[in-house]
Amino acid sequence: MKNIKFLFVIIVIGIISFLLLSNNRTQKYIQEESKVTQTSSAVKRNENLTIGGWLVRWGGGKGLVDVVKHIDVFTTLSPFSYEVTPAGNVSDVLKLTTTQWKNVLNESKKSGVTIIPSFLWMDTGAMTTVLQNETRRVSLAKQIAQIIATMKVDGADIDFEWMNNSDHIAFIIFLKDLKMQLHGKLLTCSIEAKLPSIYPDEKQSLDAYYKELDSVCDEVRIMAYDMRFSDPALAKKEAAPYIPSADVRTVRDSVEYIAKSIPREKIVLGIALYGYEYEVIERATSTSYRTLWSFSPSYVKGIIAKHSLQVKHGESGEAYVTYQGSKKQISSKSFATTLPFVTESEPKQPKSPYNVIWWSDKQAVEVKIELAKTLGLKGISLFRLDGDIDPELWKILK
Repeated sequence: MKNIKFLFVIIVIGIISFLLLSNNRTQKYIQEESKVTQTSSAVKRNENLTIGGWLVRWGGGKGLVDVVKHIDVFTTLSPFSYEVTPAGNVSDVLKLTTTQWKNVLNESKKSGVTIIPSFLWMDTGAMTTVLQNETRRVSLAKQIAQIIATMKVDGADIDFEWMNNSDHIAFIIFLKDLKMQLHGKLLTCSIEAKLPSIYPDEKQSLDAYYKELDSVCDEVRIMAYDMRFSDPALAKKEAAPYIPSADVRTVRDSVEYIAKSIPREKIVLGIALYGYEYEVIERATSTSYRTLWSFSPSYVKGIIAKHSLQVKHGESGEAYVTYQGSKKQISSKSFATTLPFVTESEPKQPKSPYNVIWWSDKQAVEVKIELAKTLGLKGISLFRLDGDIDPELWKILK
């Protein structure tokens, strides 16, 4: 009898302990949710986004005509004009000094559009060599400052991509030197979107890097596109095909992370206006995507019409269609990757290859614009202005 009473007491104590623990967990959950709500409500929505765009050299000059026709849409234009050579010298690949470009720049200035040419560099090794060499680094900053002064434009957009983390300190020194030589003109910094959850080893250096960028850059443009292999976690959740250029969920996470170090009123969201076509092979536990080529809207319209395809929009916010591509298309290969995915009915044998076209259409752009407003960002910047843009897009930008 005593044993039964003792057992009963133990059970009662256990139940009370469980209830108290559950209550504590519930209170903690409510507190955490409250913090999230407060953080979200503290972000001031921005209905008046600045609208910019990178004006590219390809497209046979169609981009120039298109931009001039819709010049009232833009706050800022960045001619994708200058590139840095392996030796650290600036090359004017767009030939901004030609009469055609001078006319565009003059029209932009008359309309009150800010002109900030871009300086592109994508050579990781050469970047290290130049940035880590004081003489070459100083020379590069001087060249850029002289170009901005000679062209009488409003500033410089520094777009150094694929940079080693070990070069961040030297890059910041370069930016500070350039900022001084610009004598009050704008310095914008275009950076790739990175998620620390994907690159956990880089988190500490990224945090410090973003804070340094805030100290020197007047504006930070997040190039939130070409992120198609950046989030394996989402690839596991989504059924094939899943290969977005910029899933809106990934973009949101990237921006929110960067905004911890850089004020939102300095951040501009880069939005793609193009897409990619892939050859797809589905297997039991993975899907392989082979990049065929990138394209502008007119290309996909032809494919849709030819094959009578239905455009789909998934959780990524972007558009895609699938169809049986020709052997010629499938054999045209430039890059391949394999992503894991899990579904309830996985095929035991690989399916026949098929093509998927994934792109940023009007609806996808609207989703990103709404995201920029919700996150209280400064504005958006469109890549690429090549003269091949969905006409409907201009309506939502005005």
